[in-house]
Amino acid sequence: MTASFPFAEMTAQAGPFKGVDRQGCVFLIVRLGEVGKLPLCAYWTSREGVRSSLLGEGWCLPLLESRLVPLERSQVDFYQPDGFKRTLTRGRKDSRNLSSGAWFGREEGEGDVRLSADFGPQAGKIEVGFRGGRLANLRCAEGSFGFSYRGREIAKVTGDGGTLLTVERDAHNADRVVFRMSGSTAVCERNGNELTIVAADGSRHSFVQGMDDENAKLVADGVVCRWDRYTGKALSIGDWTYQVGACDPGWNNAPISRTHADGRSENYWFNQANGKGTYRTPEGDLYTWARFPAGELYGLMRWSEKTHGADLLHRHDYTYDAERRMVFHRLRRGASERLDGTLPELEEIWYAPDGKVRRMRVDGKEAKL
Repeated sequence: MTASFPFAEMTAQAGPFKGVDRQGCVFLIVRLGEVGKLPLCAYWTSREGVRSSLLGEGWCLPLLESRLVPLERSQVDFYQPDGFKRTLTRGRKDSRNLSSGAWFGREEGEGDVRLSADFGPQAGKIEVGFRGGRLANLRCAEGSFGFSYRGREIAKVTGDGGTLLTVERDAHNADRVVFRMSGSTAVCERNGNELTIVAADGSRHSFVQGMDDENAKLVADGVVCRWDRYTGKALSIGDWTYQVGACDPGWNNAPISRTHADGRSENYWFNQANGKGTYRTPEGDLYTWARFPAGELYGLMRWSEKTHGADLLHRHDYTYDAERRMVFHRLRRGASERLDGTLPELEEIWYAPDGKVRRMRVDGKEAKL
């Protein structure tokens, strides 16, 4: 299944390396099943302040716990259905208007808010509606969904004219929660510091939290994860040792390096403020890129390149129209990629609104389509 943003396994939070998020905290994802065509995932994080009323400390069920939380007169925290938290800013001329990145919305009544974002032809448009701060309805590429509650907890998700999910607490054990989906069931049960999850596909997962000397640890399906209990930053996951740099609140990312027990190392950094990032592989290749950090083209790739030492391997440049459709792509290859002489140095491609190639030049010469 190809999931639209932001439902592709919570990529908005997941970091460059498995087991960490973009801030360098431990971040683990478990897929419980599917709600219609939407993946139902739970995640655990070493970040402070995360707690699910259903699963407990450190856990979150983002699709079922999406919400709006007012901060002050000019800002509102938006917990997206993928678990990523962003801050919405109120309009200066009309405080009922809300915006952040590609998201725009408006307060429509007492406690009612509607937000939408358009992520282009591939991901499509997403609309979410909140009532009393809780997610009430969702429309995306996977369909339209409604959310109802029992007290403050989610009780049911509907769509396609029927019930897609019901959430039940065991009448005899409040720490046992059952998620009934169409034709399948997932069960989460807590016993002290241990949470056991049996997903809809029958897979079983165990998470046991404790302390290791002065640091905290979680044994996740037999893999030991350690982190600094004061900062939440990862120290080690399995055979990898992590080093996490300072995280600027304006970037919401941190430079992350890791070294394997066998000596391999790699590092990653992404600046959310200007959209630029870098990744160095264990082989010494360096990837750099820039995305649009704001505006109508938010999140789209502007350019990317790969180098090794002083050698340019290749560079891509992209141009888009106002509808976020790619209209031009330039690929330039360095000498290192053209050693055998079979690859062109420069390829230029122009696209029609429907995505089809309408013109192409190779090394300055028109190519037949």
